[in-house]
Amino acid sequence: SKVKEYDEPYWLSPGMQIYTTFGTILISRKFDLYQPKIVRLIRFMFVGIIVIQQAFIFFVRVMAKIKNDRTPVQLENPFSTMLEKQLEQQPGGGNDMIKNLASSFLKKETTVMEYDMGQARSMQGGILFNMLLMWFLHFKMEQVQPLLLTVVNSIVQLLYNPLFQVYILGRNLERPFKTPTLESMTQQNMSPADEPSTEETTVTHEENESPAEEATVEELDDEEEEEKEDKSQVEEGQGDDGDQEEA
Repeated sequence: SKVKEYDEPYWLSPGMQIYTTFGTILISRKFDLYQPKIVRLIRFMFVGIIVIQQAFIFFVRVMAKIKNDRTPVQLENPFSTMLEKQLEQQPGGGNDMIKNLASSFLKKETTVMEYDMGQARSMQGGILFNMLLMWFLHFKMEQVQPLLLTVVNSIVQLLYNPLFQVYILGRNLERPFKTPTLESMTQQNMSPADEPSTEETTVTHEENESPAEEATVEELDDEEEEEKEDKSQVEEGQGDDGDQEEA
């Protein structure tokens, strides 16, 4: 059986989220968002992104059923890993029967198709919640800027969504989808120029060692001079003793 090679997912870094949000705020300040034409335009954009999201969710469901990928996927509950760590810290490594019971209750086995369908359902739930929130902020609180921010952020989040990467970009991602961590995002965003060079490290290492070597050479020279002076003093003392005996 061949081992599947998975692609690393594209992460939406926190820096990009901040730049997108504050960039949208700065650009929106240059316009009067309460003009009737601009309000209608932003509403049209909001409805348009919702239609695009719903069409994408429908497309994912159809494609998942067509592919019908029955590859097993292990879903682990975060409480399962916490419980296993607590049991391992106990004297004797914990009870194996308790670990097996915890894994059976807190771990679930599903398939790639069912997992992707579940991700699409959770995505749709987030869209409905966002619609209710924007209805309250826009029609009740008469705010326009949150509606514009939602449109921009929804586009960016859709492009970085793992389902979008799988069914639109054709990338092979591992299920369950990996959660972004700070280390993975920094490694992905780090360019080769940012990585430290081995030549630079060796040069700095040699520079750090050179003063120590010079110091040891100087100390050896001083010791040799002291030995020479001691020998000359001893020879002078022996010469004086010989002169006194002759006298």
